[in-house]
Amino acid sequence: MGRIKIIHMVWICCLAAVVTMSRNNGKEIPGFLGIAETREIVVNAEKAVEIKEIHVVPGQSIGTGQLLLKLDRPELTLRINEISHQLEELKVQQRLNTVDIRVRINQLNAQRASTVNDIEYKIAQLNNKRQINHGLTVNLKSIREAPDQGDPGVKMGLKSPIQVQIEGLEKELELGTHLIDIKLNALKEAMHSSKTAISIQVEGMEKELSLLTSEKEKLLKYSPIN
Repeated sequence: MGRIKIIHMVWICCLAAVVTMSRNNGKEIPGFLGIAETREIVVNAEKAVEIKEIHVVPGQSIGTGQLLLKLDRPELTLRINEISHQLEELKVQQRLNTVDIRVRINQLNAQRASTVNDIEYKIAQLNNKRQINHGLTVNLKSIREAPDQGDPGVKMGLKSPIQVQIEGLEKELELGTHLIDIKLNALKEAMHSSKTAISIQVEGMEKELSLLTSEKEKLLKYSPIN
């Protein structure tokens, strides 16, 4: 009987152990097993470059579009600086040329206005004098039939001295303003031509600078993947 009891107790203990193990095996134990995936990013360059700055370290987690490193092409940087300097010089030259021509145009306009005012003033004085003389001759009956000093020789076909002076001043005004107008037109054409020539150079350099800047931007390498 004692042996049978011992056997029964052993079986009971084994059965309890099996049940306990079954319960433990049936439970889900949360956790993470394994190694995070790593990927290698290869950076390519079409021409010889230098590494200027590195913005990541081995094993660092990165995202799409993150800056990895900056490359450098010294000859590209030098060319960009040269063109930028030349471009600025051209723009300064264009402004100086424009300012210089405008100053000369303003001077000629002032000279023209002064010439016109001066001659027109002289003509006005002569016309006033002629009117005064005409009034005097009308009142003098003794010379009523004689040529009027204030009017061209109506009877004899002669011009009075005052009329001759007026016509001379009018010709002087026409000639003087015509010469100034020629100079003004020449300056305006020169200003336009200067702007056009420099603008063509500026446009060409700006296009080249834009292309070089695009090339320089390609030296910034970003992550294409997560």
